[in-house]
Amino acid sequence: ASRGDLPVVLAGGYTQQELIQRFAGRNLAGVIQKPYVRSQLIVVLRRVAESLQNPPRDGDAGGQPSV
Repeated sequence: ASRGDLPVVLAGGYTQQELIQRFAGRNLAGVIQKPYVRSQLIVVLRRVAESLQNPPRDGDAGGQPSV
């Protein structure tokens, strides 16, 4: 079962653009390309956490996953 209230960060071996296109419309909170280092993962997770604390306002671009 899927929970829409949980942010999902996708880690994959494809390019970020391929992952974003392949999973478009699935409300990804972030995307990170494998292999990655801890510092890259921390950046993506911080962006996701910040977006949860400051959700986009009406009219903001929003909707793009953190990369």
